[in-house]
Amino acid sequence: MARTISTILLGAALTLMLRFVLPAVAQPVNQPSVSVAELKQRFEQGRQLYSAGQYAQALTLFARNLAVDPNSKGSLLFSALACIQLGEFSKANADLDRFLQLEPHNAEGLIAAIKTKQALRRDHEVEILRRRLKEDRAAGLEPRLKVMLSYEREVIYQSDGSRISILENFSADGNYLWLYLLLDKDKKTIKRRLELAAVPTVDQTYVLGETRVSETGVSGYKIYQRYAALPSYDAAKTDALVVLLER
Repeated sequence: MARTISTILLGAALTLMLRFVLPAVAQPVNQPSVSVAELKQRFEQGRQLYSAGQYAQALTLFARNLAVDPNSKGSLLFSALACIQLGEFSKANADLDRFLQLEPHNAEGLIAAIKTKQALRRDHEVEILRRRLKEDRAAGLEPRLKVMLSYEREVIYQSDGSRISILENFSADGNYLWLYLLLDKDKKTIKRRLELAAVPTVDQTYVLGETRVSETGVSGYKIYQRYAALPSYDAAKTDALVVLLER
């Protein structure tokens, strides 16, 4: 049965972002002719365009705000999020580096930065941010982060418009460690759902598998790969992509 990405990405709710960024539209810098009200209105218009999936148009508005106030936290974050959707990871990285200087414990910013640096293969920086995100969650710095089950670490865009979303479970004791989701063009409908899971045995092992449902409605669990030890992120991802992209 089709499931939606919203049931898994609990922390991607728009309200989490707005809690931090709406008050962040600052006074304009060296631009007295532009009022704070105008900046806020432009930011809101850009946010609405972003929510409607019009990322390039939204990015234009956020760029105009940042030309006036380079420290506008709301515009920095949403500019980066729009860039991620457009696959412009280098631009997103620059925006997020600046944003995290201003808001170092913002959960949405940290998750976006992890995703961006993963795409740019900045593995050392990814690990630093992953640790910070987990430490912030354990410290209860953001209540919504505490109830999140997982977060999106990487997104891989396909030529047909679909995408592969890789999620990390916050709890190592959870039912899975990683999820690999093949999403339809609308980015909401899950076509395939693989998981890397620990098998609780005397000698801990790991499996890459998925629950399959037949045309008659009978479900079963198919294992594609077994591991005697926890595989690296890249090794498990390579195996998962082979399965997800098979035609």
